[in-house]
Amino acid sequence: MGFAAAALGGLGAMGGGLVGMLPQIASIGGPLLEAFGGQQAGKAQQIELENQATIAEYNARLSEMQAEEERRKAGLEAEKQRKEARTFQAKQRALYGVSGVQMRGSPLAVLAETAGELELDRLRIIREGEFARSYQLSRASGQRLVAQAYKSKAESVGRGTSLSTVSTLLTSAPQIIGGIGGILKR
Repeated sequence: MGFAAAALGGLGAMGGGLVGMLPQIASIGGPLLEAFGGQQAGKAQQIELENQATIAEYNARLSEMQAEEERRKAGLEAEKQRKEARTFQAKQRALYGVSGVQMRGSPLAVLAETAGELELDRLRIIREGEFARSYQLSRASGQRLVAQAYKSKAESVGRGTSLSTVSTLLTSAPQIIGGIGGILKR
């Protein structure tokens, strides 16, 4: 006879002992395992939602960093445009000077118009940079809202899981008490 058979035989020989109490143990353990399993599942869902919130916050910070990069890049491009415009205007004036054209009337109007167009180009670069920056800041705001929604849902799941666990235990209380009473009668 093997060890397991001897052990089971010994348990049976105890007048029903532990083997006889298996239904009572199961009536206690079942609801407790159900409550514990629900608690663990709820906790896992809560952790997942908190992780999603963390990711959304991280993405919001990245969008804010990208927004500042868009502004910086536009500023550098606008400065480059300004320098190129000054160089172009200087060459334009030099060519007028070399050709002997007087700086009045039409030539002066051409220079003024060129200066205005070059400044508009510089302002367009800045405006496009601000649009790109605004877009990134808008994305960051949206991502922060998503993060807040995940956090709220995680809190709700946490509360719901606790209530569900208490409900399971309260609903199963007669079964648990009956199981304990059956064990104590032995």
